[in-house]
Amino acid sequence: MRLISLEINNFRVIKSVKINFPDQVIGIVGRNGAGKSSIVEAISWALYGNQAARTGKNEIKSAFASETEDCEVKVSFYINDESYTVIRRLTGRTDRAEVELYRGDSSESVGVNETKNYVGQLLGLDWRGFLSSFLARQSELNALSDLPPAKRRDHIAGMLGIQKLDKAIVKVKEDTKLNQQKVLFIEKQLIDKEIVEKAIAELSENIVQINISLSTQKTKTEKQVLLFNEGKNKYDQLTQQRITHLKIEAEMSAQTASMEHLLSKRESLSKENIKL
Repeated sequence: MRLISLEINNFRVIKSVKINFPDQVIGIVGRNGAGKSSIVEAISWALYGNQAARTGKNEIKSAFASETEDCEVKVSFYINDESYTVIRRLTGRTDRAEVELYRGDSSESVGVNETKNYVGQLLGLDWRGFLSSFLARQSELNALSDLPPAKRRDHIAGMLGIQKLDKAIVKVKEDTKLNQQKVLFIEKQLIDKEIVEKAIAELSENIVQINISLSTQKTKTEKQVLLFNEGKNKYDQLTQQRITHLKIEAEMSAQTASMEHLLSKRESLSKENIKL
């Protein structure tokens, strides 16, 4: 992290100031109460909020500021040759907290918690680590030496950018493991593919045999249908002939009965003529 500029309005003992930081070692000197600590705390407060200021909200805004005046700190800095700006303010009669974060000219994060988390990830340090490293006063340097070894390592690693390297190594390991799993999955898929292709070939052969059987059965069925139709036609003809025969037989029976009646009647008439 490299500071670019700092603007402070109504923060602690500072009424208004703008500081541009050169690209070199920076030292802040002045008499007691001049605001040296306020400059350091203004930067940490802008980045991390009230915890980094180590006081309540009511002690951050300048006592000489009116109720309508805002307490505001704007800090700009570089990370990996990319510029960022954080603006934090206490506004209104209730000193409502507001914060904005920009990467270049684009808004990157808006909101108190969102910005605090974003800054922590961006710098690789929480507010304690930031105060004991980037903006170190004598008391913070002593605090760094008093930290447990594990905590001290984390803070120093964050200062040197080692944490990001560690995270990159972890990410590479995770990606490697994921790729190995993908390779195993693909190999399994290839084995399954061979099994499926063999099964498909067997099914295709079965389908060919079934189609041959269907074709043979279809030919037989067509012949049976043809024979059935021929038999049906013959049956229909015989039925029609039988009906015709029955009609003729009925007519002959009727004519025979009629003839017998006439013969009987002639015979009766002949007998009557003989008597006469």
